[in-house]
Amino acid sequence: IELCKRHRVDPATGEARYLHAATACLARMDKAFGASADGALCDRTSSLPGAPEALGRLGDPHQPFQDLPTPSANAMAILAHQRMAALTGDDAHAGRARKLRDAFGPVLPTLGGPASSVPLAAEAVACGVTLVVVEGPGGEAGAQALLRAAGTGYAPHRLLVRVDPGDAAARARLGLKDTPPAAKPTLYVFAGARFAGSVTEAAAAARLLGKAGR
Repeated sequence: IELCKRHRVDPATGEARYLHAATACLARMDKAFGASADGALCDRTSSLPGAPEALGRLGDPHQPFQDLPTPSANAMAILAHQRMAALTGDDAHAGRARKLRDAFGPVLPTLGGPASSVPLAAEAVACGVTLVVVEGPGGEAGAQALLRAAGTGYAPHRLLVRVDPGDAAARARLGLKDTPPAAKPTLYVFAGARFAGSVTEAAAAARLLGKAGR
């Protein structure tokens, strides 16, 4: 949960420290809990001693996939890596998201309501996230209005990012390298790999996000 909080805070603030914290959390999580052969996360760290033999299979590590009551750890890990791939352009994160998804591939069609977060996370891997980029100064009223508007309406697997005007590295990483820097705060939307459009008025943001969700 803490990982997901940090991972959601960084993009909207534009503060790199949150991205660094999320990256470190993901690395620790994969190292400690990702020792299974198929790539899925286990419910205990690989450094813990084994269970007594008398427990038999009951002592085996489990790969949590049920939502009890929050989304399962493996579903959140899939989404976290997929979101990080969209944020950083790092193929290693995209590959990790696919491996986690594929670990549950044979049972995905059979998972019901109590485990619905895993199929939803698998959809994010297959279709990509809805990347919403607001280009504008963090304290500027127009940028703040666009950030608030970006949270309205429906967009599948929405990932909100704010970048400072003229930040060439961030613009290139987020797919804006061929788009001239905006003269005023602007909201851009990508539906997976597809550019859905841009707006400069907060009132138009919900319509654009609705278009990206179709």
